Amino acid sequence: MGRARTGAGVTDRRPSAGTDVAIGALLGVAGVAGVLYAGAAGSAWLAGHRVPRGGLLDSLAAFVHLRDPSAAWGAPVGPAVLYWTITALAFIVAVGLAWGGL
Repeated sequence: MGRARTGAGVTDRRPSAGTDVAIGALLGVAGVAGVLYAGAAGSAWLAGHRVPRGGLLDSLAAFVHLRDPSAAWGAPVGPAVLYWTITALAFIVAVGLAWGGL
């Protein structure tokens, strides 16, 4: 393992630690954005609003608008307490799944 074929010879090709860190950071940001979206979708649904449409930046902007996540999403997602509660539950589920499947 850890060997890649190149032509007729075999060479050692291991990814650098920097590559591993970059991939881990990218996956981490995507995971946080997904959890924030799950919080917005669940909160909006429970509050009787439509699920907001948004992208990565919209979800991450929720950290800027802690007291009014609807401002980050540009659509009503319910009260901040409901949004952050649902987001925390989504985070717990995501960590449980990542750590070995709930």
